[in-house]
Amino acid sequence: MVRLTFYGGINEIGGNKILLEDGGRKLLLDFGFPYKRHKEFYEEYLKPRAGAGLLDPLRMGLLPPLEGLYRDDLGKIQGLWEQFRDEPAYRRLDHLDGVLLSHAHLDHSGHIAFLREDIPVYSTATTAFIAKAIQDSGKSDFDQQVCYFDYKKPGVPAGWKQGALLTTDKKQQRQFCIADADLASLSEEAVRFWLKSPGQKPLTPCPLSAHSSCSFNLCCFPVDHSIPGACAWGIETSAGWIIYSGDLRLHGKQGNLTTKFMEEAGKLNPRALILEGTNVNRTENTYEHDVHENGLKAIKDAKGLVIADFPPRDVYRLLTFLDIARETGRNLAILPRDAYLLKTMR
Repeated sequence: MVRLTFYGGINEIGGNKILLEDGGRKLLLDFGFPYKRHKEFYEEYLKPRAGAGLLDPLRMGLLPPLEGLYRDDLGKIQGLWEQFRDEPAYRRLDHLDGVLLSHAHLDHSGHIAFLREDIPVYSTATTAFIAKAIQDSGKSDFDQQVCYFDYKKPGVPAGWKQGALLTTDKKQQRQFCIADADLASLSEEAVRFWLKSPGQKPLTPCPLSAHSSCSFNLCCFPVDHSIPGACAWGIETSAGWIIYSGDLRLHGKQGNLTTKFMEEAGKLNPRALILEGTNVNRTENTYEHDVHENGLKAIKDAKGLVIADFPPRDVYRLLTFLDIARETGRNLAILPRDAYLLKTMR
């Protein structure tokens, strides 16, 4: 029997955590960071305690109580699971065939940081490299270490009376399986980038692999989103095809990808469609060419410095302002993180 369980992404933007089961085979469809629920308890300078491992995310309902799914080093808190075995959502989940990652935004990828390191992550090549670039150039919060993570070990910090989980010198990379590219075509520079950590700690590397080892028959459909590399997934189950859209749009520069996905997915005669609904009630969309026209109108007569504010990693919006800068005889200055991302995508 095929079963879908939604642990996140319902009545919230992002935070998608969907478990697909078909007999003994199991997949997660994204495993994202739930920003809305996280903000109910935390803020910039008040975060989950890394030294408490899984305890805070489980207690605050940010992670589902699925014993066996998470990293062993984060669960070495005395009596941890005894606190959650009576909860209605609790279950033992020792086997998982993998995570299908739709794109690199943290609200879909962030909590992969907690999963066991032997669980493969399936994605497009662009998503894998962007996810690593985001982690390389961002904060090292333990609950957002998607591509590689710092091992923890029990200990007592200096000056403490109580034990905690301490960060070790061991850094482990996750297994990413690429669904849309021939690994032999990757450049030596790309391979070196993937296997290297920007910090001083030595990284235990895990080379990229192909997605053909998955126990499910998969289809990966490119779609348009505000971050490159986004895809929808088709999963063939014993009950028929299940389609998971991830995040998509029709009003971006590559809206034709989403249209093609709709056509191709329809040919599979899917049994179920899991579709994002962030803007499902919106009657009008702002297209990227509208942003270009409005931005050009505002900037062409402006004097002095112009500051444009838009979401991070929105490469298409960045390119829009690059076009505007060229048309108005200006130079476009970008943030170091954006420069690192663009270099990665090259």
